[in-house]
Parts: sequence; structure tokens; C-alpha cells
Amino acid sequence: MMMSKIFDDESRFPRRVPRPLEIAKHIKNIMDNAIRIPFTNKTIGLDAIIGTVPIAGDIITALPTLYLIGLAYYYQAPAHVHGKMWGNLVVDILFGLLPIIGDVADVFFKSNMRNYDLLLNHLEAERPDLFIREKSYAPPTTGSNGQSTVSPCDVVVDIPMSHNSRADRGSQSRTGR
Repeated sequence: MMMSKIFDDESRFPRRVPRPLEIAKHIKNIMDNAIRIPFTNKTIGLDAIIGTVPIAGDIITALPTLYLIGLAYYYQAPAHVHGKMWGNLVVDILFGLLPIIGDVADVFFKSNMRNYDLLLNHLEAERPDLFIREKSYAPPTTGSNGQSTVSPCDVVVDIPMSHNSRADRGSQSRTGR
């Protein structure tokens, strides 16, 4: 399985993950967080936009979610993870069937993000072998005995995750130098 480098949204620690999980992350971002609503902190994705088409839009937006659920089966997630993922999909489809309420619900109930988080939390807890944290060295510091010490640490890199976030604009990489 191919490995590629991505950056986790919360920790911003670089890590190597299998290609299917990188694809899953892109699905999550495109379907739920592609566009920032002006003057708010809310984002919408293709799920909310395509979901405005009655019935067919909800069926089309369910297909990428099925990829995330398929990954849960591929990585042998437990039944309760599968159940929650299917539940998120069903809730998203049922809300989508309601003409205006469903469109508003897509802004607040992001099933792809929830399913991605469920899958990633399971894999980080049960399959840490899939994730390879990259190590670097912290800058030399003076220890209690007055000698310079160097200790290994995770590299912290501040790289924009999406073009939509105000916090991402103008950010610089920090490598501990």
C-alpha cells in the first residue's frame, strides 16, 4: 500500500498514512468543508450544495460517504464504529429529504467529517502501525548540569490545511530552529 504525507488537522504533526486515508481526508474536506460562508466561521461543502437537488442530490452525496464506510470494513473496525457511520449516513439522507430543513441541516450536521473522525480515532487507537510519526531534534537546551542537551521530538509544522481558514493565511513553518 502506498504511503503519502498528510498533516493532521488538530495536532499538525506530520505523519505518513496509507493512501486510502488521504483520499478519505480529501472526501471529508470537499464534501463538508470546501467553502467558508462569508462573515461566519461555518463552512459548507459539496454535500450541502448538491443536496439542494431533491432526492437525487442526497443519493449522489451519499456515495463518497460509502467510501468512508468501506474503509471501516477494509480496516476491520468494530461493529459499533460501523453502526455509528451508517447512522450518520442515514441521518444525513433523512434530513436531506426535507426540502429546506435538510439544506440547513447539511451546514450543521457533517456526516463525512463525523465518519472520518470515527475511522481515524479507531485506527489511531487500534492500528498505530499505520501511522509513522516523523522524528526530528529539538534545539539544544541547557540542562540542569549546565551542559547542552538535544532531545528527540515530533516536528511541529504549521502548514495551511485549507485555503479557507483565516488562521492559515501567512503562516510559517516552524521546525524548532
